[in-house]
Amino acid sequence: MTVFSDLQSCFPKQIALRPSGHYAHIITLRIAESYPIFQTDDGLNVARVPIGRVNPQPIDRIAMFLRKQTTPERLRGRELLRKYSPEAMEACRYNDNPCGQCPDCIAYGYAIGDEGAEKSKVFGDMAYSLSGHAISHIVNTLNAPNEGGIMYDPAEGKTSNRINSREYVIPSVIFPSVMTARDLTFPMFCYVLNNLVSNKRYGATTTRTGRMDNEVVAIVVADGEIMSNLALTQAIYDALSAENRWPDDDLVSTAATQEVTSAILPDLIRGSDVQIQIRLMGRDLDDFLNEFREAISQNFEGLVEELYRDVADYRNRLKTKPKKGK
Repeated sequence: MTVFSDLQSCFPKQIALRPSGHYAHIITLRIAESYPIFQTDDGLNVARVPIGRVNPQPIDRIAMFLRKQTTPERLRGRELLRKYSPEAMEACRYNDNPCGQCPDCIAYGYAIGDEGAEKSKVFGDMAYSLSGHAISHIVNTLNAPNEGGIMYDPAEGKTSNRINSREYVIPSVIFPSVMTARDLTFPMFCYVLNNLVSNKRYGATTTRTGRMDNEVVAIVVADGEIMSNLALTQAIYDALSAENRWPDDDLVSTAATQEVTSAILPDLIRGSDVQIQIRLMGRDLDDFLNEFREAISQNFEGLVEELYRDVADYRNRLKTKPKKGK
């Protein structure tokens, strides 16, 4: 038995029709590699929260709403489904005309007014920057020069007003995140995991900036949810602070964050009051991810076929489910 097959054996053989206590958690450090923008209105979304669980001192942290995490990952998955199964995806339009029949619709959910809906089986929470907002952002001024490369318009005799400023997350800011897949088969989990690890851009203006790297630090299969993103972020701060590795006026080292996260996760997971079926970290996680990447690269078409079989089986069982009182 390999680590890959060990994990595979922990998943249900069919997508559950009702919540059935199969939770697969992907614990990730999302690390900015350029200048992402996470905003709803004019500026970055910011939340004032306790800096740690031991130290309750409040701090302003940049907030990465759940939709800022899942939407780019869904679009990545849909991109791949269109590549390897174009006919099946032809009628499905994200946030416009969901088909309700594809792996994306079933895994992440959809709603079509009175025509039907599917609750998301992939969920999580707002992610918070590990470092404070004050040292984690920058305001850049943007302009839109004409073909002459200048802002002055000779025809109108004045300088263009096409100047704007935006607030960006700076490189190396870390957002600890726990994404959870519930009651999905192993192929569906692999689809969700691949969407997360292969997607590289988040936030607004993703064609010009927004690069992020998702470093998976653990995979946990259990019968319920484990700790929240905020609890994870606060625990990482507490560990760094206890070891005098928390800088006052600079970003936290990625290497130090990865090290302390691996050290504190076992106790955090045990404190979640759920039954753990399998926990992959360290060498076991590396072995699984290597096998996973090899399987994906060699036969993604085969994975897509399994996805559609699982979805077809799920939709068929929904139709034939016994009615109440029968």
